[in-house]
Amino acid sequence: MKKSFSLLEIIFVLTIIGIISIFFVPKYNEMILKSKKIKIKSQIILIQNGIKKILNKNILLSSGILLKHLDDALINKDKEKLFSKLLDFEIFSTTLLNKERGKWIKISQNKYITYLNKNLFLSYSFENNSFVCKSINIICKEFE
Repeated sequence: MKKSFSLLEIIFVLTIIGIISIFFVPKYNEMILKSKKIKIKSQIILIQNGIKKILNKNILLSSGILLKHLDDALINKDKEKLFSKLLDFEIFSTTLLNKERGKWIKISQNKYITYLNKNLFLSYSFENNSFVCKSINIICKEFE
């Protein structure tokens, strides 16, 4: 005698899996977004601290060297090392075409953006020896 599942049992199990996934998939996406935001916040703080460190070093050494840009990476190029003049570790870039969430894109010599989702991005600029948010106020406040 063969032992197998009936069609009713299979439908019942698939229904339960569907109901469970309705609750957990949005929660999972929310957790991923939250982790990306935390990563971006920590990178912003590290970049700002790196700028302050270089400025303080220049003041202590009485050198007139100005920090003109944060790295020598190419603009809108994939897998470039960003913020290399500030950080001891590597942050790799992505492109405007890829729009990878949580990765930085260099859009000009001193301007960078990172996507939070496909339509929402955070824009930063290096000006007057600081890394300044250029996005709308509500978003900037969340990341500072």
